[in-house]
Amino acid sequence: MHIYNAYNLRIGSEIELPELCPAEGAPDVVVRLRSLPLGDRPSKVSLSEVFGNLTGIAQVLIRNGQEILLDPLAETPSSLLSPNILGGCMAVILQQRGYLVLHASSVVIGRQAVAFLGRSGAGKSTLATAFYAQGYPLITDDVLPVQIESIGSQVIPSFPRIKLWPETLAEIAPNLPKLSPIYKGPHKWSYLASQPQLEDV
Repeated sequence: MHIYNAYNLRIGSEIELPELCPAEGAPDVVVRLRSLPLGDRPSKVSLSEVFGNLTGIAQVLIRNGQEILLDPLAETPSSLLSPNILGGCMAVILQQRGYLVLHASSVVIGRQAVAFLGRSGAGKSTLATAFYAQGYPLITDDVLPVQIESIGSQVIPSFPRIKLWPETLAEIAPNLPKLSPIYKGPHKWSYLASQPQLEDV
């Protein structure tokens, strides 16, 4: 099993998650490939146990903030699994763990987290990258968990990747290292960024 760090969690996965940084130790969250026949669908949907369908990709069962079970369609390429695990599936895991989860990109400005929210395609990643290129640390590109406490709130950094169209990055941050396309074909690419330490935000 591969072990990675993201969202202050160790993630153990039977699937390679190349966007993440390798880690060691016992996982807090596990990702497994399993057969999920319709009989395994929970009769009652609850936050602690969510059954979903990633259209054209896989069925997924997410349980107790600790486990993601995937049943991919036979023709699903492995390159489609990782971004879906780290996007929607991890958003559910974090919500199950008690975080307020925002669909947002975020950077640090003046030791405060500033989040950019909007629908898909609104320019959240582009705006965050523009700030990052000017020296503002990146917190997250897509899924932003917020820990609400009586003495204040704290955001949790995700992992050091930004997803952008190549031509967009060439305009606003041409020196950012390019890693790989998220999917095969004319899709966004993944780019490497550094991240702030948790105590910085």
